[in-house]
Amino acid sequence: MRAADLEIAFRRCLESRCRALDDLNATTAIDAMTTFYAHHRVTDADLDSDGDMLLFQWGIYGDDQQEFVYDITRQVITDDGDDDNIRQLSLTLHYPMMPTSPNIGNGSQWCSHPEQAEHFLSLVAHHPATSHVLTRSPAPYRGHLRPCRIAEARSTSDALKSAEADVRDRAPSGIRVETTVRQSGIVYGPVVVASGFELDRP
Repeated sequence: MRAADLEIAFRRCLESRCRALDDLNATTAIDAMTTFYAHHRVTDADLDSDGDMLLFQWGIYGDDQQEFVYDITRQVITDDGDDDNIRQLSLTLHYPMMPTSPNIGNGSQWCSHPEQAEHFLSLVAHHPATSHVLTRSPAPYRGHLRPCRIAEARSTSDALKSAEADVRDRAPSGIRVETTVRQSGIVYGPVVVASGFELDRP
């Protein structure tokens, strides 16, 4: 498949395993995205140059700091030379804050190759963030999976602000836009991320 077909291919993968997007919890979301990553390759990305990776993220986000976010993302960097050649497909689960949530902290963990998928699954399964949300249900929102592009800002803070404004203009209503710094083999520095999970109140 091509990077542009990530969402369609992922939905088909879910259907083949009789899973519904809106019914995913922490365990099934991680398993679904990791299985998809392990068995479905992207033809216009260089796997051996960190062009197709998984990213597990967790922490407290939101302006009011009242939700704990548990996220699994597939990041693809295509080789087409386009300025928007970085794409992410994310499953983000939002949980109400609990008294122990601040103890977990914020963080991320990369998986850079399908051969590492089994180890990655084990790491996530035994992670404190997973234990934190395992017995709880995500907040009652209906989620829509969306592949999102990342606008890159390589140098000045003005460029970063410009990139963030550009993403805000292009992101659908309800998409969170935030600035992060790429880690572990991704050399692009600060980037602006439009989260791949749109939330609509019932």
